[in-house]
Amino acid sequence: MSQWAREPDVKFCRGCGQSRPLTDFRPRSDAPGLRSRCRECAGKVAAQWAVRNRAKRTAQRRARYPLNRERLVARAAAYKRSNREKARAHGVVEYAVKVGKIVRPNTCDTCRAPSSHIHAHHPDYARPLAVRWLCPSCHKLAHIQKEAA
Repeated sequence: MSQWAREPDVKFCRGCGQSRPLTDFRPRSDAPGLRSRCRECAGKVAAQWAVRNRAKRTAQRRARYPLNRERLVARAAAYKRSNREKARAHGVVEYAVKVGKIVRPNTCDTCRAPSSHIHAHHPDYARPLAVRWLCPSCHKLAHIQKEAA
């Protein structure tokens, strides 16, 4: 089938070249309709842009923070109120790393990839110092697997 053939509820992705369901596309913010790349391809393009433009992205975030400070602080406080056990576990690990009780490694426990941004994953929040050190990708996957179980 050609990329221009019209099927109801299906759209051609400019990124991967596949016909995908309309639910795989985000709406455009500047015009009516859907974006030309599926969510997966758009995410890859955005991640590549962020790597290439790290300084620009950091400057944008720093410029935006003062404009939204109250809203961001309120959102963080609301999260801590509704997730007290999680917030406590995060704080305990943060303090333990700060005082040297535990050491944050430079590699992921799952994939062994080196990373400068290793996350402390809590399989059980009741045991705050029992953590697995995971890269962002493996950490996200661990939460997806936990939700599926």
